[in-house]
Amino acid sequence: MDNDLTVDEAKQSTQSVEILIADAIPLQFVDSVAQKPKGLFLSCGQGGHSWTGSLRVEIIGNPQAEEVLGPVVAEFAGRDDFSTSMRQAQGDAIVDVRSGEGGLWIVRYLREDGLVVIHSGSPCFHLPDDIWPGDHY
Repeated sequence: MDNDLTVDEAKQSTQSVEILIADAIPLQFVDSVAQKPKGLFLSCGQGGHSWTGSLRVEIIGNPQAEEVLGPVVAEFAGRDDFSTSMRQAQGDAIVDVRSGEGGLWIVRYLREDGLVVIHSGSPCFHLPDDIWPGDHY
């Protein structure tokens, strides 16, 4: 739980990593990028919440998963503040990007749909009393 993290900091830092991930995908495969301007708060234990958001990258040319996601893994290789792992789920290639502070970005390549979807979550923090957990922010 990060007791010093504000809502604005959680959102901004989480969205900036979404953009970093999208920017790592080679431009020859990118048709468009759309980041949702608002996200939701999800409970993450100990009375805290995580700001969650998403970004979508439309992919062109039907590239292999390694061509799309390999550069994402390379972007974070050798960094002490992030780690990555690759996996498969329901036939889709997925890269999980984790920050040392507890942020998580799930990067899923839906090859048949020509789409990379990034679901993100900030580190756990305390919501101020004036923000309802069900709010879009």
